[in-house]
Amino acid sequence: YAHSAGMRTARLVVAILLIVSDITSRKRSEKEREALLLAEQEQRLLAETLARVGLSLSANLELPSLMDLICLQSMHLFGVGGAYVWMVEGSEIVGFAGHGASRAAFIGRRLPLADPGTLAARVIRERRPMYVNQAQSSNLINPELIQEFDTKAILGMPLMVGGRAVGALMLLDTENENRFGEHDIELAGVFGSHLAVAVENARLIEETQRRLRYETLLKEAIGVFASTLEVKAVLGRLAEKLCQAVDATSAYLCDYDGETKSGNVLAEYYTEHSSAEERQSDLGATYNLPTEFPGRLAAMEAGQALVRQVGDP
Repeated sequence: YAHSAGMRTARLVVAILLIVSDITSRKRSEKEREALLLAEQEQRLLAETLARVGLSLSANLELPSLMDLICLQSMHLFGVGGAYVWMVEGSEIVGFAGHGASRAAFIGRRLPLADPGTLAARVIRERRPMYVNQAQSSNLINPELIQEFDTKAILGMPLMVGGRAVGALMLLDTENENRFGEHDIELAGVFGSHLAVAVENARLIEETQRRLRYETLLKEAIGVFASTLEVKAVLGRLAEKLCQAVDATSAYLCDYDGETKSGNVLAEYYTEHSSAEERQSDLGATYNLPTEFPGRLAAMEAGQALVRQVGDP
């Protein structure tokens, strides 16, 4: 009897173990199915996002509009509250496009590319995606930007064109301070590589359109010379074409006297978008370049173009 009872107990234990094993296997299978389902949903969302970006290229969107769309779609793909694009300009990075808090303050903002405390600059320099959680207590990120954008966690991915980083897409989470992980780095790598193609295509389209516009304006300028021999009229039309070529609000043509280091305004042109100050005529005015425009004089004598921002000293 004792032997029979022992056998029944052993069978019961085996049955229980089999049931537990079956339940464990089912739970494991359910988790695997959930993981596969989530991965499939993520891939579908990625494909849909990239398709929308691709469709924007077929619509011949200009680069700023494309970047705005990329920011918006990135927020949807990663489920974050803000997305911003920095672009490289010489030794600086410039706020180019964005969606989220403080967008207006971000556009046009400039920071040194060599800045060790700005994650976007580091992402561009090192040409790899990276993230920082618990951003408000981190010393790896610009504290001024963190406070202004109320950032809890941040992820950045470089925009690569031809092996070089031309900018960075930064994703900001304003709620979850531990939002990002290695999986997001993998997704950012895939997403970023596709974005680079879109950015390069948009840049090529813009460059082609720009060259076509320049060629058209050049032909029109040549036509000005053929239509009249009056110097004043020719210079006035050339100032107009120059203004159109660089998309400026006003343009001025001056001569240069190397002995007196002075310049005389020979022609001017301003558009309807020019300011009241621009509309005050300088025609016929003479300027002493060493005292009034020293930087311009040095560049001109060296045969170099000179670009100055409005806020430059």
